[in-house]
Amino acid sequence: VVQWDGVKAMLNARCVRRSLPIPRNRGIGYTQGAIQWRATNPRLLHLPQIIAGPVSPPVAGSGGLIYPLVYPLVYGSAQSGGELLLTNAGNAAVEPVFRLTGPSTGPVITNADTGAQLAFDPAYALPSGAQLLLSYEDRSVLFPDGVSRSNQLITRGWFTLPAGTTTRVRFTSANGQGQLEALYYPTSM
Repeated sequence: VVQWDGVKAMLNARCVRRSLPIPRNRGIGYTQGAIQWRATNPRLLHLPQIIAGPVSPPVAGSGGLIYPLVYPLVYGSAQSGGELLLTNAGNAAVEPVFRLTGPSTGPVITNADTGAQLAFDPAYALPSGAQLLLSYEDRSVLFPDGVSRSNQLITRGWFTLPAGTTTRVRFTSANGQGQLEALYYPTSM
């Protein structure tokens, strides 16, 4: 975690070289040194992490037309829920992590703006209370204990959140249950 001009950001890097000389006044707790870092992906992840959701699959609307038809027509309410709005205020694309919580059968995550999908086998059932993490960075589908369910993901339309935009993400499932959360950091170069 680094801080420049009051902006706190995180960078995934590793130390490749360091020089920390031992001066005579080290007893007062101050010293100078140099550390060299190597970041294979130099994007700055702005803190704090954003957690959007949870959202459940959409619920059908209520009401509808009553026959015989009488004017003015009352159509009833539209379906509600099932959509996240993810805003990337940074200047680089964001690689989100999606967290699915069961019970859910055949969950599908769709980028409503592009149509890209992350769809599970329609017969796959995520048990009640179980969580799956879908990470764009390494294209993994894992339970928190590290067990992979990547073999159950039949459509792999991984997508990023473009810079300076708001992306609509829809969540559906075959049984109409489950919850979806998106975890991400606004990102800059």
